Amino acid sequence: MKIKALGLLLLLAGGAAAQTPSARTTQEVGQLFAALKQSNCEFSRNGSWYNAKKASEHLQRKYDYLVKKRLVTTTESFIELAATKSSMSGE
Repeated sequence: MKIKALGLLLLLAGGAAAQTPSARTTQEVGQLFAALKQSNCEFSRNGSWYNAKKASEHLQRKYDYLVKKRLVTTTESFIELAATKSSMSGE
């Protein structure tokens, strides 16, 4: 019985580790943030416009939250979950 419980814990721990972003993903997302901060772009969010620095700060908070919840596994998953729409309005 104890062996089965230990095996289950190891399996769950391995699965949790697989849900964290890889070093490559972390680097790619970091490069996206750096490029965004340096751009002269303005971004519309829920009817208001924000400069690139504010947009980057907002996306960084979303990224940190999604990583904490183990929802970001790739750069593409981050873009899909956070960078393409508002999590509040869905737009």
